[in-house]
Amino acid sequence: LRIFCRVKPLNDPMNSIILIPDMKNPHILELKNPNNIKSSYYFDHIFDCNSLQQEVFKEILPFVQSAIDGEQVSILAYGQTGSGKTFTLEGDGNYEGDENLNGDLRGIMPRSVEFIFNEKKRLDSIGKNLKFVFSIVEIYNENLTDLLNSGKYIKI
Repeated sequence: LRIFCRVKPLNDPMNSIILIPDMKNPHILELKNPNNIKSSYYFDHIFDCNSLQQEVFKEILPFVQSAIDGEQVSILAYGQTGSGKTFTLEGDGNYEGDENLNGDLRGIMPRSVEFIFNEKKRLDSIGKNLKFVFSIVEIYNENLTDLLNSGKYIKI
């Protein structure tokens, strides 16, 4: 289990409770309460508001490779509404006219799928047959939605 944190660009950095992490140590995030008392939280990696989608993908790529190697892998995005989960996972969603989905703002889902299919082609070319099953679901307001099945709700 590894836990990453991505800090969304702040509207008002001077009055924010989040203290922008010192990227010399990308593991500690400090929050301050109204009394200016700081609380520190440790993460396996913190991405600041200047981090690129490619940098986030680079950190989760070993998990994608583990899935290809036969391990069961789950990648979760957790946070309040508007915190940037969809952007990190999907990207900006502006793929019009970009048949290869090569945009820099692609999220970790399209990058992972591209990596898996490229790896399947490579393994097929050397005689190894790769079969895989994956799902992409969203839990929102206690509803589970299958994002690969036209956004239909799944009854639990």
